[in-house]
Amino acid sequence: MVIIEDASPYFIKFNYSGYDNVVSECLKFKSEFNKERFTHYRLPVMTATKILPWVPEHKKLDFNLSRFSLFISPPGIYYPAHRDGLSYKVGLNFAIQIENETCETHWYDNTEFDNYEIETRGGVTRDIINFKRENHIPKKTMIFKMGEAVIFNTDIYHDFDNTTSDKTRVILTLRSNYAPLWKFEDYKRILFPAIV
Repeated sequence: MVIIEDASPYFIKFNYSGYDNVVSECLKFKSEFNKERFTHYRLPVMTATKILPWVPEHKKLDFNLSRFSLFISPPGIYYPAHRDGLSYKVGLNFAIQIENETCETHWYDNTEFDNYEIETRGGVTRDIINFKRENHIPKKTMIFKMGEAVIFNTDIYHDFDNTTSDKTRVILTLRSNYAPLWKFEDYKRILFPAIV
């Protein structure tokens, strides 16, 4: 595995030999990519089982086969500051379809949102209500590119902005069966022990 960018504690981008196989399997669901709004599409467990051997350190990370999900972001959308799930702290993401470099992900300082109300949308997220991004300065910005897998810190408030793009962006995101116990540092330790 080769680290492309270490921006701890926000993200670590890397590439590895099984990445292309993951992308190829996900592209079999390209008919699902044509959405008008942000869509969380869960892959069939049979597909997740096929992808699993191509995921680095999958035995140690023990991924939930029912939570191999495609995040489909159509052109022109913005998803405001949130933290994933009710208690998820980290995910492993893969670029599946990215056709330009205009979609940005921003991480913020969690303490800035102590006095905001949270919407959980039935337990799938922790969205900041009435978030106004012009009032907040990102701590870190990432542009996801093809050829990249990412250890993604979901426990720091983040948004993504695809408003200037005319292309759909698709990301595969995985969660461990150890969630919510594991944090960004745990994935980093397992995937890249030499840099911890």
